Amino acid sequence: MSPDEYTPEEEERVMAFINLMVEIGALEIAGYDKVTDSFTYCITPKMKELIPEFFEEHMKFINQIAFDLWNQGYVEIMFEEDGPLVMLKEDIDYPSILDTLKEEERMFLENMINHHNGDII
Repeated sequence: MSPDEYTPEEEERVMAFINLMVEIGALEIAGYDKVTDSFTYCITPKMKELIPEFFEEHMKFINQIAFDLWNQGYVEIMFEEDGPLVMLKEDIDYPSILDTLKEEERMFLENMINHHNGDII
């Protein structure tokens, strides 16, 4: 279910969960997305301690986005001993392609561009 489909009660529960996770350090505010008019969040290692199933599902989701972007030729992936390293490519004009991507792909790339100097571990 996407956030657009939430009932007011469901949205209130989701926001209460997010606020609690920020308060205890399992989520951090990463920025603000002007397209969706909402805050973006990063999961911290504390989430893995508190709700490992949530952390693992999130990592599967992130890995799938990275794989999809790699298949489209937008990122490089180096497989390291401690996990994959996803990197932006130097020859791509990312601002010109962001509007052509799925929302989660756009947000992933914007996060890399704005917060990780072009790479995510």
